[in-house]
Amino acid sequence: VLARDGWDSGPQLRFFKALLETEYEVDIVVLVYVLNDIADIVKEWNETLDRIYNAPEPGFLVQNSYLFNTIYFRFVAFNDPDVSNYYEFVRDNYKGPVWVQQQARLKAYRDEVTKHGGQLLVVTFPFMHSLGADNQYLPIHENLDRFWDDLQVPHLDLTKAFESHLSSSLVVNKFDTHPNEKAHGIAAKAIDEFVKQQMKSTVEIGN
Repeated sequence: VLARDGWDSGPQLRFFKALLETEYEVDIVVLVYVLNDIADIVKEWNETLDRIYNAPEPGFLVQNSYLFNTIYFRFVAFNDPDVSNYYEFVRDNYKGPVWVQQQARLKAYRDEVTKHGGQLLVVTFPFMHSLGADNQYLPIHENLDRFWDDLQVPHLDLTKAFESHLSSSLVVNKFDTHPNEKAHGIAAKAIDEFVKQQMKSTVEIGN
């Protein structure tokens, strides 16, 4: 597993290319994709991060107390429109020049794997807080599905694996919408079946 907190598609691709320049060999590569992996090429979001990271230090209690740190940053997130509207900002960038640039980066990932004799598989996580029939990000998932299909890259969209569950049962808490242990268990089972099926298909084609 090659991962690091906060990596979007750009850092992932740079690291992967550097890895393949060594004697590291690849067979099946599974790219786990999240909709906000596009964020590092969005000018407005980089400006927001610069503003947040360059803000004055919040003080001794916030820096040295988990309680005050949690309260402070929840307050900041709730009152900063650039943060509170984060998911809408992600959705809006899956069109126009940003989406074109992101497609080029994802295709480069496929090309790197193929060039080194491997096969790329892609698994997409949905935003866990917005599951169900009213999921406003479904058009993005449909675009991604068409994109990977055009590149002949097998794609597992985990939205289907989660659709029978309430969002509230799959997130860490109402302030942290990352997938919780239950969600990761569901995802692991779906990914295991997906990878095994692709490996079986590859063997059958080879024979």
